[in-house]
Amino acid sequence: MPEQSWLLVPWCVFAVAAGIKFWQLNRGIRNQLRRPRPSTAAFRRTLERIWQLDPAANDDSTSRP
Repeated sequence: MPEQSWLLVPWCVFAVAAGIKFWQLNRGIRNQLRRPRPSTAAFRRTLERIWQLDPAANDDSTSRP
């Protein structure tokens, strides 16, 4: 290999490492897309439970007159 070609070796290593890192970071997104989505009713129950547990949401002093 000519000496100028050796400059491509670090870039190739970087490209492979970046590709592997990108694949790992997107693994969670890919897994999330494969899961079945919860029903609207279950999502509503979850939101209502969170709202009931949140003291700031139940504070009447912050409500509008």
